Amino acid sequence: MQTDPCAARNGTGLLCAKKLTVPEAAKVMCIGQTKLRELLRKGDIPVIRIMGKILLLERDLEAFMQRSYGPLKVAETKSSNRLPPLPKDIAESVLLKKAMGGSQ
Repeated sequence: MQTDPCAARNGTGLLCAKKLTVPEAAKVMCIGQTKLRELLRKGDIPVIRIMGKILLLERDLEAFMQRSYGPLKVAETKSSNRLPPLPKDIAESVLLKKAMGGSQ
């Protein structure tokens, strides 16, 4: 008679934890595999390596998502396609005004 190792541990521990591959985890997180691998290389999400295979624990993905949750800060937003304003001396130059069709 075989015993269930997870039942003996009340479903805790690495053996019983829900594990995902990189493609599965990327899909669940709604990000690309390349971005997920970047996070893994930086150590933002822990991994289990077994014979060259990378596995991620669902609870570690949840913890990462919880840490990432919150309001979007202005510094994190991407600016529009607008260029920064020209320095005043260039903006007021005669050559630029002439090139833009303005008066001298």
